[in-house]
Amino acid sequence: MQNLVFLKIVDGELHKLHYFPQDIWSLPPALRYLDHKVFENINNLGFNTSADEVSHKLHFPQDIKSLPTALRYLEWWNYPLKSLPSNFVPQNIVELKMPHNKLKKLWSGVQNLGNLKHIDLSFSYRLSQIPELSCAPKLESIILESCWSLNSVPPLKFLIVDEHTRSAEPWNFEHGRKHGTLNFDGCSGLKSLPNITGNIKYIKLCSTAVKELPSSISSLENLISLDLSNCELKNLPSFKYLYRLIELRISDCKNLQSLPELPLSLRLLDACRCTSLKTVSNSISRQVEGCWNDNQVTPDTEFLFGNCSKLDQTARTQIMTQSRIKILHTATISVSQSEEMSRVFCGKPSVSCCFPGNKIPYWFSKQDERSLITIKLPPNWHNNNFLGFALCVVSKFSYPTSLASSRFSSMLSPLKRAYTAYHFEVKCEILFRSNRGETSPKFLCPFQDESSGRRRSFVRSLSSSHVLMWYKYEDYHEYLDATEVSFEFQVLFNKPGVFYYCDDYIRRCGIRFLYLQDADAETNGHL
Repeated sequence: MQNLVFLKIVDGELHKLHYFPQDIWSLPPALRYLDHKVFENINNLGFNTSADEVSHKLHFPQDIKSLPTALRYLEWWNYPLKSLPSNFVPQNIVELKMPHNKLKKLWSGVQNLGNLKHIDLSFSYRLSQIPELSCAPKLESIILESCWSLNSVPPLKFLIVDEHTRSAEPWNFEHGRKHGTLNFDGCSGLKSLPNITGNIKYIKLCSTAVKELPSSISSLENLISLDLSNCELKNLPSFKYLYRLIELRISDCKNLQSLPELPLSLRLLDACRCTSLKTVSNSISRQVEGCWNDNQVTPDTEFLFGNCSKLDQTARTQIMTQSRIKILHTATISVSQSEEMSRVFCGKPSVSCCFPGNKIPYWFSKQDERSLITIKLPPNWHNNNFLGFALCVVSKFSYPTSLASSRFSSMLSPLKRAYTAYHFEVKCEILFRSNRGETSPKFLCPFQDESSGRRRSFVRSLSSSHVLMWYKYEDYHEYLDATEVSFEFQVLFNKPGVFYYCDDYIRRCGIRFLYLQDADAETNGHL
């Protein structure tokens, strides 16, 4: 027994056991892995024996004597006690995965954590502190989602990891884990962050009480995603040197008044419902220069400023200009690298932008006050310089009273609740016609990727007139002989079993044919 490295309790071994004796925790010192899910197959306890149910219904002693010093991987959901055994020496622990527990703390004092890589204490509602981690040189991820009572965090230093030389870990509990993750999502009592260094790639601080970010965040050169949604931040540090940053989420930061200069690598900026936001950085010239020096195709780019009602006119112009640049750049690269792109991406490159407003930008040369534009195509409209179409609508969203009188009204009670249950999609249907009267299949060009429910719900949250600009790469070579094209814009309310199209929410629409000379003019400052 002293050489036991894996403990598994099989069917029948705990026959009629309802109480854990203390000495069951005097486990073999060589034990390497303890997985509480081993209790799932114990079917003689007289109740449903899923891991969660067992932990709730079994009675545990008030104090656990010990855990093996050699223990490396500990997974225990709904751990019932306030701390780990006081004499536990975690020097060999590689991973602690203990969500939904009753812990107030893990242990006291500074411990030798020379092998610790991953901590997951999600939904530890009573956890008020995490231990000093200065002696954890291999630390790679900390998940503390919804630890409501947590109000402070010690300084954090994460391991610099070379992904190409990482060895396989046979005991990983979760395949595809994001190494370099710091997750404090929902830690509503957390008011400040310490300095953070090392190979951090993903940071989530949603719904915390943090009012200021540590300056060290500006130096996290490997950071890919930063989620600050629903925080109390009043300002942000500079992010312009975070060259790998792809996603920045700051939605519902009600106190934020300005945006700093952002890196060229950014593909998603979600600033929706930042109701105090007035200005964005004046970095358009840098964006133009950097954008055209980048020959990489990205799957999608989004700049979302929904319900940012205090944006001044300068900020709105900057957002529009930056979106125009991104559209032209994406269109140019997509067409020139279409074969390479088809090997790299499952979808098609796109650009989407949204901001408050009630006018179609002048750049869209074909405009209409309705939801439909029909254009007679000139000869050679699809020449070697053709890049596609840029699309734009002004749309105002409100409670769809027309649904109440529709044939779906019986399904919409109460109406307001039904309205919020709908997914909203803004789409454009593109239809080509030839001089022989033949029509093409319809191209569906949505404002955002239809596969994302989160994105569909974004449109529903818009409460006033907004400008929506977008582009999606398509190959139109089969329609060279077309003589007419129509663009019909629609809003789709989509609920399982119910589809409702409505064009009442489209106030204006606009189209621009994109050509290489547009891109040349942009780089020369002529647009």
